[in-house]
Amino acid sequence: FVLCNDLLLYGSVSVAYLKKMHFHRSLSLEKMIVSDLERGTHKHAFKIETQDKSFRVIASSQDEKDKWLIMIDKSLKNLKQARGPQSYVEQTDSEKVFLVAPVFMQYSESDSCLRCEKKFSFKLKRCHCNSCGYLVCQKCSGQRMLI
Repeated sequence: FVLCNDLLLYGSVSVAYLKKMHFHRSLSLEKMIVSDLERGTHKHAFKIETQDKSFRVIASSQDEKDKWLIMIDKSLKNLKQARGPQSYVEQTDSEKVFLVAPVFMQYSESDSCLRCEKKFSFKLKRCHCNSCGYLVCQKCSGQRMLI
């Protein structure tokens, strides 16, 4: 990750060139929501949500996680001061449903479809719902819902 005044850049370090970063995406801080994930399988995780992309970030230690949360929060506050409160997202979970992309559940979080409750197997593949990020089976993922 590279944190700028109004952007968060993320990518991966190339194995062949240890000092070269492969760029994946830039995320605007303007409509970003960052929250702590204290429960779950990873102790040092937090969540980043934007309209385009949302995901879990797993830090290598609690100290690293705390530093990232503090730096991002500071950048968000500076951006809010510079651009005004209308550019800063402060919604409850129910209000932000259509403002941000869902964070996809990890495969290890459920062994059955969260819609029809059938157990996943070699024949019954698991998929992610693009609307909510939950794990569903292939049959249920084919169902469409108006948003």
